[in-house]
Amino acid sequence: MALQLSLDLHGATLSDLEALVAAARSAGAQGSSAIDVDTHNGVLSVRAQAPRRTPPSAPREEISGVGEAAVRSVIDILTGRQEPPRR
Repeated sequence: MALQLSLDLHGATLSDLEALVAAARSAGAQGSSAIDVDTHNGVLSVRAQAPRRTPPSAPREEISGVGEAAVRSVIDILTGRQEPPRR
């Protein structure tokens, strides 16, 4: 599925052009993709052939039990099963 992105050049800013380029690249346009400039209507267009798919990120490492032990200690202190540490 192809996607065509256009930008009305009348009153467009550099940020608008940057957004068009970023959207085109996200949609799968390559650096060699041709752009069309309609000088009569003042419109710049680019066509992307297919969206770029990125593989999912690696799963996160398992969290150690240190955090769980700390939470249990706090619960024990709050419920009175353990005395808080003294300085």
